[in-house]
Amino acid sequence: MQTLREFLVSGTLGPLAFGLSPVEVQHCLGEPWDIGVDRKVRLWKYGAIQLSFYWDKETRAEELHFIGLYFRDDSLVLPEAIRLEGWFPSRHTTKDDFIHYLAEQGICYSEDQQLTFETQLTLATESGAHVTFDRSGDEVTLDSIQLARRCT
Repeated sequence: MQTLREFLVSGTLGPLAFGLSPVEVQHCLGEPWDIGVDRKVRLWKYGAIQLSFYWDKETRAEELHFIGLYFRDDSLVLPEAIRLEGWFPSRHTTKDDFIHYLAEQGICYSEDQQLTFETQLTLATESGAHVTFDRSGDEVTLDSIQLARRCT
């Protein structure tokens, strides 16, 4: 089984890894629960998970380039193939709780000034994961964890 730490460090989430084709993702997770499309991006949703596929001009194939976990409601629903063990946050997880987890796991982070503003605070890990918190209410609570493939 996978842990949140592995996602934050390696970028894999259960069977999901960057570079998978839509067919490979569908084989792992089944039909998307919801689909969004624009000219450049195919977006698939599986409960709290959002995946984006981009056309890679070099390989001439569509590949998984983005994995997002969204904690915006109380029912964090994940596909059956995504089985995480150990500590896992919720929308009630505070920034301090998450920072404590990162410290326990030895995961380095910094505040991303470009993605931090009045109602949002974002931490970036060395792997490129962005952990975003909503700070529009009384507490600063978790909104999402997003990881995009680094372009070379």
